[in-house]
Amino acid sequence: MSKTSYFYEDFSAKDLDESVVGRKGISLFKLKEADVPVPPFFVVSPVVFDGLVYNAFGSDIEKYIKEKNLPDPLDVEKILLRTDFPPDIEEELFKEYAKLSGFNDAWVAVRSSVVYLPNNRILFSGVFATEVNVRGFEEVLKAIKTVYASIFRDSVVFYAKNHNVDLSKIKMSVVVQKMVQAEVSGVTYTKELITQDESKMSIEAVFGLGDVISNGEITPDRYVLNKKDLTFLEKKVSPQEWMNIRKLNTKGQGGVEKVSISSSWSHQQKLEDRFLKEIAKISLLIEDSFGRSQNIEWVWEGGKVWVIQNKFVYTPQVPKPQEKKFSNVILHPVLDAVKQKKQEEIQKEVEEKVCEDKV
Repeated sequence: MSKTSYFYEDFSAKDLDESVVGRKGISLFKLKEADVPVPPFFVVSPVVFDGLVYNAFGSDIEKYIKEKNLPDPLDVEKILLRTDFPPDIEEELFKEYAKLSGFNDAWVAVRSSVVYLPNNRILFSGVFATEVNVRGFEEVLKAIKTVYASIFRDSVVFYAKNHNVDLSKIKMSVVVQKMVQAEVSGVTYTKELITQDESKMSIEAVFGLGDVISNGEITPDRYVLNKKDLTFLEKKVSPQEWMNIRKLNTKGQGGVEKVSISSSWSHQQKLEDRFLKEIAKISLLIEDSFGRSQNIEWVWEGGKVWVIQNKFVYTPQVPKPQEKKFSNVILHPVLDAVKQKKQEEIQKEVEEKVCEDKV
């Protein structure tokens, strides 16, 4: 049986590739290998996705493929969420989460790590679900299934149509990564995006959690540096009256709270110049390691920077729709691919059994 998970301390990037840990997963292993500070993580293999989908639709797969009589889109997510992982897989995932947690259940983020081997320039940025502030093993399992279910959203179908993506070739790994309580969050572009000048880099930063940058709720500070000597070429400090922080709810689960920032802090530069330069140095190390311009997400906690993820900088992609409706358009190619994979596994097991009997 194929391996189902990969803990960050147990594997090297040389041992892995996109097919077993997805794009985000292999990037994190490469960052770790380059001595970039990344929060602890493990990656769930796409074989777990295949298995859950196969078990969720079971004997109906043949009927769906033959008749193209697919379940209602709204039921697809419900079907996956109520399907259990096989006991052996659940046990392995429990061990991996326990290694992340130590004595207390860890707060984690659960993110997609897509496998799409035909074209590595197609990024799928922001297309699939991300679950943050997740705590407790049962919640982790639910979050993994939620990420899986997001592959059936209308936004994926829309994105696939606009990028000529073969839906049957998409597979899903999942990254489960320990969360850092961000005092400051930000994004680094190792190529200045506005001018496309590769001799410059830009850093954006906000107080608190960084999702407010991507969704446009808060205008971040923006710093432009010369990559050669890390001198500041431009500084634009944006006042910030509130921030998002991670907070427990009454049930002990994670949540996000919006808190006000005092007037004495709201107009301050988010990080001192020396810390921004430290982030710049790490960002350039990442660019050098990956060989291309990078988009790097980072957080700052207790005087240390942590890199959450990195991506290549490409031309802006076609906007995706904002609604989170579900579609069964993608279900047929996914089920067909899963069915073929299952048949291959069964055939392999039969051949191995025949060989054993002969011995």
